[in-house]
Order: sequence, then structure tokens, then C-alpha cells
Amino acid sequence: MISQSHECQTNEVSGAWLDSIEHLIRWIGPRTVGRERVFQRMADVRKAQRETHRLQDALCLLSRELDALYVAHF
Repeated sequence: MISQSHECQTNEVSGAWLDSIEHLIRWIGPRTVGRERVFQRMADVRKAQRETHRLQDALCLLSRELDALYVAHF
């Protein structure tokens, strides 16, 4: 029996995980300022999916764009 590499398993999980994130992002209202930037960052995340370092950077940028949409008012 040949086992899959850990990298392949991670990519499969990442695909499902990224699908879930994108599904949640689609709930952002169409007229929300910054929505298009969030979708562009999500596209960047998908492109970087197989390269761990690029994926990490792309996720950080996506997080910042989402943060900008939902500024905390304390």
C-alpha cells in the first residue's frame, strides 16, 4: 500500500477549506465597498494554494482586506 504524501493531503484539505471561505465571502453585500478587493485576494489565495509560503502571504492579505471591511467600533 502506498501512502499519500502529507503535502497532497494538505492540498486536498486546503481545497475544501478554501471553498468554505469563498462560500462565506459570497455573503458580503454586492454594494459593500472593498468587496471586489476581497474577491481578488481570494483569487490570489486559490492561485497560491500549492505553494505554502505564497499561500500564507495571500491569506494574510485576504485577512487584511476582510479586516478593512469589518472595522471594529469599540
